[in-house]
Amino acid sequence: MTIGERIKLLRKELKLSQEAFGNKLGVVKSSISDLEKDKRKPTEQMAKSICRTFNVDYLWLMEGIGEMFTHYEQIIMEQVSEQYNLDKTEQAIVLAYLEADKEKRKAIQSFIVDLAEKIKNKDEE
Repeated sequence: MTIGERIKLLRKELKLSQEAFGNKLGVVKSSISDLEKDKRKPTEQMAKSICRTFNVDYLWLMEGIGEMFTHYEQIIMEQVSEQYNLDKTEQAIVLAYLEADKEKRKAIQSFIVDLAEKIKNKDEE
């Protein structure tokens, strides 16, 4: 299956016309038609926009690997990672914090507050 065929399959799954699909992406109907007919390939920006707008897995869209839709949590993490330029370690830290229970979060917060206070006191010396 080509990228264009996957875009068409996605649009049909969402029950959107080419015009409605394009409107959500900020492009005209003919652009969607050209993509679906493989007259042109989506730019990296367009592919990311499709994935972000419709919760689509990037590997599925580009390579046909995996499931069509991603989990919402993955999308949020990808957006945050992109916006703040997080590496894999930073992503793991954020995810571990978000998945922690309230008690562990409070312990982490307490540690960070104590650490900040110690740094502040050291700077004032």
